[in-house]
Amino acid sequence: VGLLSNLTRFQIFSNSIYGTIPTEVGRLQNLERALNLSSTFLTGTVPTELGLLNKIKQLDVSNNSLTGSLPTHLASMASLTHLDVSNNKFISFPLGEKWNVL
Repeated sequence: VGLLSNLTRFQIFSNSIYGTIPTEVGRLQNLERALNLSSTFLTGTVPTELGLLNKIKQLDVSNNSLTGSLPTHLASMASLTHLDVSNNKFISFPLGEKWNVL
């Protein structure tokens, strides 16, 4: 995944992909539009490397079995206008005031 560095959108939603979100996703720093990993049977935590995607506008990891807390660095993603983390098993959302407007 990390070798696809010129992608501007990465959508693999509604597939039978099992496992964790690979940390290499953080290497997709040219993503400007969307990262959609929804409904893909993902487990584990959201890797901190997602915070490196500072150009991304939409992040959707809904309808998985992700756990733990959302990383606080997601709040610093200045371009992010849409975040969907619904229907997971997160225990906390320590993201601050920014998420009140998304």
